[in-house]
Amino acid sequence: MDLARSTTAGELMGALGITRGAAQGLAELVRRLTLVLPDALAALAAGRLDLPRARVLAEATELLDAAAARRRRDRGRPLGRAVPAGVALAGRTRRDHR
Repeated sequence: MDLARSTTAGELMGALGITRGAAQGLAELVRRLTLVLPDALAALAAGRLDLPRARVLAEATELLDAAAARRRRDRGRPLGRAVPAGVALAGRTRRDHR
């Protein structure tokens, strides 16, 4: 782990009173949402996606880099299509995404 990630995890531990592992996981989720899944981050900020589902989305796309995620988005596969089957966006059912 590099210095920036370690420092971020340390700050999160102190501010939120969570363990190092939880802080590292949260820091990685934030990094992934910011760099690879900005549409998901925007949906999270707007209340259209909740945190547990954002985590699922980040884990489901873990093997995609930022360029691959952009290509997926640019091919007309918006956030709703990227969510794995059985996972609904906040306030919506799977049926709303068909």
